[in-house]
Amino acid sequence: MPTARQLAERALGKPLPEGAEVHHINSNSLDNRPENLVICHDRAYHLLLHARMRERGFVRPAEAPLSYILRDIDDTLWRRVKAKAALEGVSIRDLIVARIRAYVGD
Repeated sequence: MPTARQLAERALGKPLPEGAEVHHINSNSLDNRPENLVICHDRAYHLLLHARMRERGFVRPAEAPLSYILRDIDDTLWRRVKAKAALEGVSIRDLIVARIRAYVGD
């Protein structure tokens, strides 16, 4: 069975950058569905996701939609992402995936 990291790399079509980690939105490390995985550029960001969820009182991280977590981390950036997605006529998910691919040099 492929690991979350292997699945993320397969989705991107290349290895993740050194130090990148894969976060499971619902905290179930056996749930490696693509929609349950978030690529974090480093351990600090991964831990920040967990901390924000705890701060917001989510006992089970699955209760927190990813969009809520991201919006909470940086509201200004979230508004910019939403506006750019609307301007380009793409979904927020597709825009984020494209940016991740650009970040890792895809």
